[in-house]
Amino acid sequence: MGEKTLMDWFQFTASVISSLAWPAVVLAVVILLRRPLAGLLPLLRRFKYKDLEVEFDREVRELRDEAAAALRPLSGAAPPKLPEQGSLLQLASVAPRAAVVEAWLLVESAARRAIEARGVGRETEQPVSGPQLTRALMQTEALDNAARAVFDRLRMLRNQAVHSPHFAIGEESAREYAELALALVRRLEAEVR
Repeated sequence: MGEKTLMDWFQFTASVISSLAWPAVVLAVVILLRRPLAGLLPLLRRFKYKDLEVEFDREVRELRDEAAAALRPLSGAAPPKLPEQGSLLQLASVAPRAAVVEAWLLVESAARRAIEARGVGRETEQPVSGPQLTRALMQTEALDNAARAVFDRLRMLRNQAVHSPHFAIGEESAREYAELALALVRRLEAEVR
């Protein structure tokens, strides 16, 4: 075997190894990280750049249907109109994302008042928020399971709106979100009385 042939074999072997290196690395990463990656897969459908608005719209519609039964007024009377309702709906037409954030802040405040009325959350300096608030609502039974599920879904939608930089929300979806949040606020306020 001549020196030229040996050099061709080395070049051939080097090119084969070079072309297989990246796929091998990718395969190794997928194998090593399959569980963490599997946990991220459900999130991928929620954070597609162009479909974010459609996803938010769909989830708000689903939540509206779920909330219709979960947030029925406790008494037979029509639910009172909250003073914030007009300004939230106006904000939804100008800045839909801001309307979602403001609506959620009303829900958080009402939830804190509801758990404080039941003797929880007063002893800490930091306000109870996020998952702690959900646990406190569960412990105090300020909301039943169906209403707590609506609370959690509203929180998750608010998180999507706040933490995704390319997130777009349509005016109609922001209005629906605000209406759902206000219905939950009314339920929480009824629990305080």
